[in-house]
Amino acid sequence: MWLAASDLNPVMHSRSGRAGKTLAQIQRNNAAGLEGANWLARNQYPGAIVDKAKFEIPGLGGRRVDILTQNLTAIEVKTGETAYASVRDQVAKDAILNQGAVQGVRSVEWVFMKSVFTGKGGPDQALINALNAAGIPWKVI
Repeated sequence: MWLAASDLNPVMHSRSGRAGKTLAQIQRNNAAGLEGANWLARNQYPGAIVDKAKFEIPGLGGRRVDILTQNLTAIEVKTGETAYASVRDQVAKDAILNQGAVQGVRSVEWVFMKSVFTGKGGPDQALINALNAAGIPWKVI
């Protein structure tokens, strides 16, 4: 099968909550998210490791955290509006990390930042409910 030039920037469809977004939009959002994590680490968590700490969650697979502080708090950073449906697997893994069940992490926190593109940011109600049920503290900055 041959692809036309118009097929090279496809609209993505997946369980990740990225349905309807082009590859370029996803890459732009990922870059903004990494920059947000770097800013947060520099300004609120000096000495933290950014985008490199990975953990194996028994029965659920791997989990890379955005920031790992010196006191072993895993910080998940989200930019823009975040729907529970797009991060369900991360919440399940972080609930286990937050229990101290995995060596190298004592606790988990989620930080939501406004998008530099839309000015909007924060969790939807389903995500708020899931984080609260898992005992995971969260904040919007």
